[in-house]
Amino acid sequence: MVSTPTSTHQRRACSNRSSPKPTVRAIVINAGVFIPLVEFERRGIDTAVAVKALCDTRMLATDPLNPHAKTASRTVNDERILGVVLAPQFVTGLDASRLAPAAPPQARR
Repeated sequence: MVSTPTSTHQRRACSNRSSPKPTVRAIVINAGVFIPLVEFERRGIDTAVAVKALCDTRMLATDPLNPHAKTASRTVNDERILGVVLAPQFVTGLDASRLAPAAPPQARR
């Protein structure tokens, strides 16, 4: 994992550290774990089905500024990447106490 300057708790998992522009597989952020949608596609998973399933099972972190959004975007290597944020309680081994307090649970549609 590599520390990034955009957040004290933000870390990246990269596929190839030696490449000039590594592929981001996941980023630990204050709200949970950001996973780019291309990672689902790369594994042959239909992104629409994956996002709907994660939303229906309430595994996605809620953005208090946009509580109905199912996806989020992050800037990585000067590029906007669309993905989802898994809530920290669903990630084994993630120390949720080191993350920012979560927003109160809200109903998703």
